[in-house]
Amino acid sequence: MNDGVVTPGSRVNDVCEASQRCDRATPRHAGRRIKRPGLHGTQSAPPNSHTRFAVVSSGGVIGYQNLDGELSAMTGRPPAANLLDCTSGAIQQIATRRSVKSAGAPFNEKPRLSVALDYLELFSRRNDADEIKKGREARVDSPFRLEAGPLLRNGARVTLVLSEQMKKLACISGVQVWVFEKDDKSGVRKWNLLKPTLLQRSGQNVLVFNGPDLVALNRCAIQSGEAVWNVTKAFCEVLLKTPTVAKGQPDWTSDMVCGEADSWVFPLEIMAMGGATAAASSWSMRRPDKELGEVADWDWLASMYSDKGYIPAKQAIERKGA
Repeated sequence: MNDGVVTPGSRVNDVCEASQRCDRATPRHAGRRIKRPGLHGTQSAPPNSHTRFAVVSSGGVIGYQNLDGELSAMTGRPPAANLLDCTSGAIQQIATRRSVKSAGAPFNEKPRLSVALDYLELFSRRNDADEIKKGREARVDSPFRLEAGPLLRNGARVTLVLSEQMKKLACISGVQVWVFEKDDKSGVRKWNLLKPTLLQRSGQNVLVFNGPDLVALNRCAIQSGEAVWNVTKAFCEVLLKTPTVAKGQPDWTSDMVCGEADSWVFPLEIMAMGGATAAASSWSMRRPDKELGEVADWDWLASMYSDKGYIPAKQAIERKGA
């Protein structure tokens, strides 16, 4: 998906056609012909040379300027990526060979359901104070959130709140939580996978954590203040299944990547506070505001896994101690 936004009432076809009329003219800038975006030749990054940076947009490694209708349907076509050969140091740009509908074959570019859900979540955050001041309040509800509460007194249950749209899609088959465990005394540094049971009854969605899950969760909680405990790192993995299509609507699910092949994963902030121990406290599991998403936290990786080759970002750029 690209990050383009069409305002309500605008005509997508008019926007694309106007853009294509402009692009059909010979592109020039300050008297110089501009190179059309596309695949570049193979580049190399020999060992012990300067660090290479591969810069890509949300649509991939090819610059999309709607020269050939790339922005039709507001998606990046064709999907592209970088191919890195760590042995030879070769860096190549690759793209899919596109199927053509006019030849009787559907497009082979399929947007991911998990990305679409993430867009809903990000757009739902437009109701914060700054956005309201700018007159840009949220137009969609958060598709997925977990309610805070005392785990033990609630029978190890956490209420899952879904938007009306998510309820109609009925595309969640389960939820898993990844929590990081760090113990300086024993030297333990590992990920624990919690597999709560998802109960869906009478419109209520509840996650029930079992005994081993609670033990692992409490073990991963590190006291960071008086009656406050935090889990160092955590991720929520929403297991997806094929969505329910509204009655009378065409089956759009065949044109998307959805189901077991593509989970929706995002960072989770887990905190316990208010009790004499973490187990007796009220637990909060929430997606942090303005998080980095899938961008790696290099400083954290360097502090946790220096023995696996992760070094601080600054050191990697300046090549100190390499």
